This record gives sequence, C-alpha cells and structure tokens, in this order.
Amino acid sequence: MLKKWRQLLTQKNSLFYKYLLALLALLIVPTLLGVAMFQVSMHSMEKEVRENSRKTLEQVQKTLDRDLENIRRIAMDLAESEELINFTYNKDNVESLYRLAKLTEKTGKNYNDQNALIVESFVYMKENEVVLSGRAKYTPREFYNYFMKIEEWSYDEWILHMDGQYFNDTLPAQIVEFKLGEGKKRVIPYIHSYPMGGSSQGNIVIFLDYDKITAAFESVYGSEQSCMYYINQSGNVIFTVGNETLRQEGFASLEEGSHTGKAGSKSVLVFKQNGENRNSQYISVEDRKKIKAQTAPVRNVVVIYFLLMLLVGVALAAYVAYRGSKPVEELARSLGAGEKENEKHSGGEFAYISSRVKQLVQEKNEAENIMRRQQPALRKNLLVKMMNGNLGDIEDLNTACRAVGLEFRYPFYCVVAFDVQLPEEQSDSDLALVKYALQNVAEEVFADIADPYIVDNEWSQISMLLNFAAENWTQQTILEKCRFMQNFMQEQLEADVGIGVGESGAGSTVSLSFAQAKEALDYRKLSGKEGVICFSDLVQQSHKYYYSMQQENQLLSSVMMGDEEGVARLLDEIIQMNHNASLDMSKCLFFDLMSTALKVMNSEEIDMNAIFPQESPFEKLVGCSSIGELRDNTKELLGEICRYMKANRTGKKEMLGQAILEYVKNNCENNAMSLEMVANAFSLNYTYVSHFFKDYIGENFSNYVTGVKVEKAIEYLKQTDLPISEIAGKLGYANSAVLIRNFKKVTGVTPGQFRKMEGKTGSE
Repeated sequence: MLKKWRQLLTQKNSLFYKYLLALLALLIVPTLLGVAMFQVSMHSMEKEVRENSRKTLEQVQKTLDRDLENIRRIAMDLAESEELINFTYNKDNVESLYRLAKLTEKTGKNYNDQNALIVESFVYMKENEVVLSGRAKYTPREFYNYFMKIEEWSYDEWILHMDGQYFNDTLPAQIVEFKLGEGKKRVIPYIHSYPMGGSSQGNIVIFLDYDKITAAFESVYGSEQSCMYYINQSGNVIFTVGNETLRQEGFASLEEGSHTGKAGSKSVLVFKQNGENRNSQYISVEDRKKIKAQTAPVRNVVVIYFLLMLLVGVALAAYVAYRGSKPVEELARSLGAGEKENEKHSGGEFAYISSRVKQLVQEKNEAENIMRRQQPALRKNLLVKMMNGNLGDIEDLNTACRAVGLEFRYPFYCVVAFDVQLPEEQSDSDLALVKYALQNVAEEVFADIADPYIVDNEWSQISMLLNFAAENWTQQTILEKCRFMQNFMQEQLEADVGIGVGESGAGSTVSLSFAQAKEALDYRKLSGKEGVICFSDLVQQSHKYYYSMQQENQLLSSVMMGDEEGVARLLDEIIQMNHNASLDMSKCLFFDLMSTALKVMNSEEIDMNAIFPQESPFEKLVGCSSIGELRDNTKELLGEICRYMKANRTGKKEMLGQAILEYVKNNCENNAMSLEMVANAFSLNYTYVSHFFKDYIGENFSNYVTGVKVEKAIEYLKQTDLPISEIAGKLGYANSAVLIRNFKKVTGVTPGQFRKMEGKTGSE
C-alpha cells in the first residue's frame, strides 16, 4: 500500500498528483484563515494579559498610595500638634515637660497602634538635639546607639539625613537593628519636616514594615520572570519585589503606560504607573516568556487541534484525489492496454487520454475511409453472396449489410439478369461503355418503384436486385420497364440486351430469384426467343421442370446433416416453382431429387437396403398416380434418409467436426479465414458449414474464430516478449486495437494486463 502511494506521489504528471495539488491549494485558504485567526486570538490573549498586568500595577499603585496617604496624615497630624510646637519653642518650663510627656505618648502608642504598617515612629528635634519616641526622650547618639541603628548608615550619615528638610518623602528600604529585643528588621523610612510652612526645626520619622508592604505584591511579582519597584519623588528606588536584575535605570524615564524593552539579554514588557501626587512612580517589568507561558496552554491546545485538522484535511484531500482520479486512471489504463507505463504517464492521464482518443479517432476515420473506398467492392461482394445463397441465415445477412452500409427498406425482392450482345466489329471498351450505360438506365428506370442494386458479375452480363414494398402489382410493371430498357438500348446504342426475370418473394428467396433469372436468360440464348423472358413463363411449359444446382447443393447439405425440417421446406419451395409441370415431368423431377439423396448415401457408403429393406424408393415413385402422391412419397422417403443419417452419423460427424476445428486452429493466423475457405477445404457446401458450426460448436463461425485467435494470443503472451502490435499482425489483425478489444471481450482483461498477471514483460 505504501509503495502504491509512493508511486502516486512521485508521478508528478499523474492526475492524482494534480488533483491532490488542486485540493491542497483549496485547503490553503482555510489554513491561512486559521493561521490568521490563531494569530489574532493569540494577540488578543497577549493583549488581555498585558491589560491584566497593567491593571494589577494600577491596583498596587492605588493600594500603596492609599497606605502612604494614611501615613502622611499621621505625620501631618503630629507636625501640626500643639504639644510638638510648644515643646519645640518652650524648652525649660514645667508646662513644656508636661507637654513632652503627652507628645511622647502620642508619638508612640497612638500612631503605632493606629496603622499596622508602622514599625516605629519618632521625632527628631534639630535645635533641641532631642529624639522623641513612644518610649522616652533621647539624645540623638543615645537613640542611635541604644535604641535603633540603621546598618547602612553611620551615626554621622544618620544625623546628616535627620538634619535634612523633607516633604512627605520616603527613603530607600533600610535594615534597622532594634536594640530592645525586636532584632533586625527591614523598614522603609518615611520623613516629613516640621513645622509646616517655615524653616525646618526637625523631622517626623516613621518606619514602615517592608515585609507587610511587599507581602501583597510577592504573589504577583515574586517570580524570576517579573519584578515591581517603587521610585519616590527624588528618583530613588524605595523597594523592589521580584527579580531585581530585570530593573533598569532607563525604565524610570519612560512615559506612563506599557512598553517593550531589554533587561540584559531578555526581552521584557514594562508597565509604568505614576502615583497620585505625580511624583512617585510604580514600575513593573515582566519577562515576555512569562506572558507566553500564560498563553501557552491555550496556544498548545489550539496548535494541536489545528495540526490535527490539517492532517485530516490533507488525508481527505488525498482520499478524494485518489477516488476522483481512479476512474480516469482506469480509463487511461484501458485505452493504453499494451503500452508502457512511463509512456502513459509522461504527460499525465488527461494528456494521454486526449492523445489516445485522437489516435483512436484517427484510426476510426482511416478505417472508415478505407471502408468507404472499399464499400462499392464490399457491397458488390455481398450482393453476389446473397444471389448465390452464401450468406447463411437472416442474422448473417443483417450483420453483413450493416457492415457495408447497405439497408434494404422493403420486405420483397426480385432479380433481373441482363446480357449485352454487340455487333462483332465493336470492341471490348464499347462493351464496357454499353454496360455502364445499361446500369445507369436501369437505376433510373426502376428507381420509382423499387431500390435497385446492380452487380457486374460476368463479362457481358449484369444482375439487378430490386427491393420493393408490395408483391402483388410489380410483375407486370417490371416487365413493362424491362421492355422499355430493351427498346431504348436497341434504339440508342444498337445493343441487343437479353433480359431474364426471376420470381419475386421475401428476403430468403433472393438466391432463388437470381437462379431463376439466370435460367430464363439461358433459355433465351438457347431458344433464340426475343423479348423479356420471365421464369414463370418457363415453368408453365409442361415439358420442362426447374431444379437448379444451388438447390441441389442445399438439398445435399440438409440430407447430410439429417435436417428433416430443412429438407421439407426445400421440397415445398421446389414443388411451388414447378407447380405447372406435367405428371411425367414431375416424376422426372422427383427422381432427380431422390438421385441427390442417393449421392449422399453413396458418399457415406450407406447401403440403400439398410434404409429401404422392403421396396426400392424408385419403384415407390413410379407407382404414383398424382403429383400430390409424388410429393408425399418423396417427403417420406427423404425423411427416412434424414432420420437414418441423424441416427447413424454421430461418429463421422464427430470426426468431421474435429477435422474442421483443427483446420481452423492451424489456419487462424490467415487473414483470409472464412466460411468459404473452410467449405472449399473440405468440399462442403457453404450453408452446411455455417449450420454445422452452430449445431456442433454451439456458436457461429466468427465467434469461434475469435476465440481461437485469443487462445493463440495467450500462447504468444506467455511464451514470447513480442509487442502486442506484432502479435496482432501474426493473428491476421489489421491493428492492435481489434486484438485488444476481442481479447478483453473473451478474457475480461487486456493483453497488457494479462501479461502483467503472468509476470511477463514485453515491448508494447
């Protein structure tokens, strides 16, 4: 199976290949649409993922901004508190000490408990060099050394930061070591200077819990493929969540929105969202592989489904192409039986079929041209056979007529024979001209009552077969037209034309009418009688009877075959033709008929006493007193002979049959093989041989010869590598097409297919 498909796909000019390409071309359209839709859907999904990332960052921005706003309010509330202002400007009085206690309490417990993000808060008073926390009042060094220490800052750096002026600022995340038991903790410093609107007297510092702030973002940005970071209004990165290597300085200068960029060797998608105060920035960076990974499950399912559908489409296209091209390929194989495969497929099946059909049409036209050129000769030959009774039954007659384009429109026939006599001084060419003129005149004269068919069958004689519709009115009309022709030829060409007219009848009586016309013509020559002679005029004379050689041959064949019914029909025909004969002439006729039967008995070496032990058949005929008694006794006698022949002829018939079949097999390659050839080879009657084949073989002669030639062709195919055309020539065929047609009709396969089945190779 795989070999067959491989052959189909490698035959670039085959119909299957072209059909498959056409279907695949049609498949390209939905494929491209599918790819386009896939791209659109993937783009939509990626866009949706990007939009989700943007919304996520926006949500982060709003959440953190809200938390920072709460911290800012706390810082503002503390910066504007009366206690802080009074303590700042009234250092030594008792009231200030009271206010300091209140401020310390507010700075610590209230604000820290109010917001869960606050780890610690304190106030740094620059002029007083005091740090107030929720626990106590410290000097700056005490606070740094004994309460909380920032790992990345030295004391001087810390004081430098504390002395600065800030407005709602956050500083980068720092690790702070709390000395009173909390340990180290990462915090985000929030600083706001006080008082509002004047020169800075100090700073309110709030440490925010880094872990609590970033915990909400870790689930979104905590992987290696993404990060999110926050930049304050000073451009400092306050904290980063996720993979810090994805963070690039250039991203801070981007416009708000989504962007593509590079983080090292990675292609990233950058989202930027400004804070509510428009100074802070929120930036998320995602490796594009993450986005692809998010769409991968859907994309993989779609790709698998698409490839599956594509494979199904290709398979269906191949199946449809195979089924669609198979009938055409079978037609090409049928037309190309006996030819090489590479010749058949060199230009494709359609090209081959076209060229082969053109070739067959050309051969057909050539055959028709040959037939057209040979048609006059073939028609003449057919008419001669009809007149001589050599066409067998009516089926053979119809087949032969169709082959030469001859169509008899009417049911009745009559034969007229002409004999031309010229003066001795005229030459043979004059005779030919007169005969030609006679043919034209005959066709012109009889065309209004019948279809005339003329045969130039002897040197000075021609015969005319008339085919007409009705029998009861034609005899006198035929005589009148014949007399007119006779007078015309005498007056115009000084030619003496003798005319004999046979009796009319149905199609099976053509040969009989021809024999009658010849008999009438012969009688005119012998008797010297002038005018037109009709056979009916001869049989009316009591001193003469009619029994032609043709009738004798037919009787011989029927008796030899033991055909009792055929003998009876022939006797009725002969008796009808001689119904005007006298009793004595009738006895002579029936003696003649019995003599014909005795010829058969002598040729078969049959003792007459074996059939007629009591009385001689001639004695029985002599004793007849009427024509009816003669007829009945003759039928009975001939019937006895037929029954004896049929009962005792099986062995000889078998021997004759085997001899005839062997002769046909040995001479089947002769293109002249015919019934006449067989009949002449065995000195038999043509009609007898035709009936013999149907009775002995069960089929007609032509079908049997076809079968014999096919058997011979099978031997050549098995035993030789000869081309089909050469085998056809050896079997007497004009071309290989006839052999191929007959071979397939008999065997069901072509010669080329048979040779392949036998595993033989050969030139086609």
